[in-house]
Amino acid sequence: MRKSRSSKKPDRIHLLVQGIFLLLVICVLATPALAHRVTVFAYAEGNTIHTESKFVPSDPVRQGKILVLDAKTGKQLLTGTTDDQGKFSFQVPAEAKAQKMDLKIVIEAAMGHRGEWLLKADQY
Repeated sequence: MRKSRSSKKPDRIHLLVQGIFLLLVICVLATPALAHRVTVFAYAEGNTIHTESKFVPSDPVRQGKILVLDAKTGKQLLTGTTDDQGKFSFQVPAEAKAQKMDLKIVIEAAMGHRGEWLLKADQY
């Protein structure tokens, strides 16, 4: 007894539907991970350090916690909170300036998202 060729078409259609479904699931799961990555950028102007924090691609981190740490020891030098534009500025800590510390600037955003920036002592 021979099988007709039409019996293979549902198998191919079924596989195609499964493949499309799998691709959609992967896209849906991957997109939020990319959308919530956090970046922080810091630069010095005179004795003031300015930070800008954003979720990728460009939404500001509002009310995010900024930590300023001695990059070598991890000692916390100061903390602050970003404004609605994701910005926070502070004076170079006297201890950091005196000891020529590299500063690790950390942003802690909602849902455990975190970003870091290293500001070398020769940049401030």
